[in-house]
Amino acid sequence: MHGGNLDAIGLSFLERFYGFRHVVNTLQNKPVVGVVCGYRRTEAAAEQLRNKLRNQNLLELVEYQSSSPPCLRCGRHRECTAGALYRMCGEAVRTLTITDESFHQWEDDPNTVMAIEEAAVKLRGILCQPDEVSERKVVSMQKSMPFA
Repeated sequence: MHGGNLDAIGLSFLERFYGFRHVVNTLQNKPVVGVVCGYRRTEAAAEQLRNKLRNQNLLELVEYQSSSPPCLRCGRHRECTAGALYRMCGEAVRTLTITDESFHQWEDDPNTVMAIEEAAVKLRGILCQPDEVSERKVVSMQKSMPFA
């Protein structure tokens, strides 16, 4: 996310699927799980992702807010007034010490971990269901094999 919206990397990733949908949408109604991570509000990015995946079977959309702006990785927070960290902390950012505890990851948030695990169970439940058409094809092929 950047500025509350999907960032260029996320949009680029989604556009890589263009070849699967530009003539015949082979992804239509396919089950997917979406995940949106950002350091603050994720609602707009989540809505963008829902819109991008509107022709798929969006089983779950997990949102995670880390409260860790990208400025923490940049390391130039003491001199920058354009970044999110300055907007969040104001002049206090000039003396801010960045520590490991400044970084929050979804893996450390029990609610997010549970939401992702629940989404994975839903997806696995759909993907692991026997496909009647495929099973009929396998049985039909086995019957037609001379050595079966």
